[in-house]
Amino acid sequence: SMTLRPAHRMFEVQVGDRVDCNPRRINKKAHRGWKHGSIVQKDYKSGQVKIEYAVKTSKNKCHYWTHLDNVEEIAPLNAMVGGGAAAAVKKTKSTT
Repeated sequence: SMTLRPAHRMFEVQVGDRVDCNPRRINKKAHRGWKHGSIVQKDYKSGQVKIEYAVKTSKNKCHYWTHLDNVEEIAPLNAMVGGGAAAAVKKTKSTT
């Protein structure tokens, strides 16, 4: 199981680091999609990290646990938000 094994990517991230996150398992529209977040907790044995992020519909910070190997839920800062791959996809779709 991925959840119990150590990370094989992004293992250098530490608490306080900023990342791009996609909390896709939360079934609320405002939470969907890639956004910036900060790592607030890290389980060094399993590769799991807790990410804090904000959504426009909530005054409170939101939290999401994911595994560092999960490429669908966590990426290096700006890889998917703000000029990264997501922006390239949007640009390609708008020109076709």
